[in-house]
Amino acid sequence: YEYCVQCIKQIAASSNLNGKKFNIEEVIQYIRDHYTKDISLDALADEYGTYPQYLSKRIKQYLGLNFHDYLSSLRVEKAKELLRTTKSGILEISELSGFFSRNTFLRVFKKYTGMSAKEYLTQAQRRKRAAAEKTP
Repeated sequence: YEYCVQCIKQIAASSNLNGKKFNIEEVIQYIRDHYTKDISLDALADEYGTYPQYLSKRIKQYLGLNFHDYLSSLRVEKAKELLRTTKSGILEISELSGFFSRNTFLRVFKKYTGMSAKEYLTQAQRRKRAAAEKTP
């Protein structure tokens, strides 16, 4: 019996460092609020007093995406918005979206959208011109 109690305590401790439960919705909101900054799963786990592996598992259970995919999807959505609404260059958009490398931005953007940032921009400009032509 004592051995079982110790095992249960050990499992509980391995999922949370400080013994406090964290609210996964707070974690997700933190990611949404800070996705343009340099955040990592390790830093996030430290912030919420848990282990990266456990936090990653909880994020995946809650969102259906792992931490990195969720973070990348937020950053790509921001980049798409900036491409449609600003005249900023690719490097500036990549930085404003939270990517810290132009090459990473270009690779991830294409992975998530199926097209390059330049192709996306060209399509957005065509749609904008077509919409402007339709309005009287």
